Amino acid sequence: MNEPAPNAFPDAVARCRTILRRLVILEIVLTFIVAIVSILQTPLLPPALQEFERQASERFGVREVILLCVVVPVLVLLVVTWVALFRGWRRGRLLYTILWLTGIPLMLLSGPVVYSELYSLVEMASSVLGGIILGFLYFSDIRHLYEATENA
Repeated sequence: MNEPAPNAFPDAVARCRTILRRLVILEIVLTFIVAIVSILQTPLLPPALQEFERQASERFGVREVILLCVVVPVLVLLVVTWVALFRGWRRGRLLYTILWLTGIPLMLLSGPVVYSELYSLVEMASSVLGGIILGFLYFSDIRHLYEATENA
């Protein structure tokens, strides 16, 4: 079956760009909410888990240094990726995919963590939104804008 040309449906592509920008803005807002809830969640935990969190935050070993050295560039990549997607830069989809593929091993390296119900809710919403953005980048009409450059 023949794929339509990238500009065959300019209205659909324009609508997709608008939707993508709104999704990126929503992801930025949700990321800040996740960060705020992460900072404020300790009082919401039972006393035993609050003590565990306190002890965990006092440890800073080799694993934490390595994790920090990886997390900082990933956060920079996150900001660059948001700008790329919002502005419609053609490498935005590749950057976003790399970001997600990098984030998965980081979660595995983070060690034992404790989450409040509120944190779990906003983190889940953020993850779902990231999946929606990935699906949108690969399966909507906007995908043609990214495929033209990635295959070149």
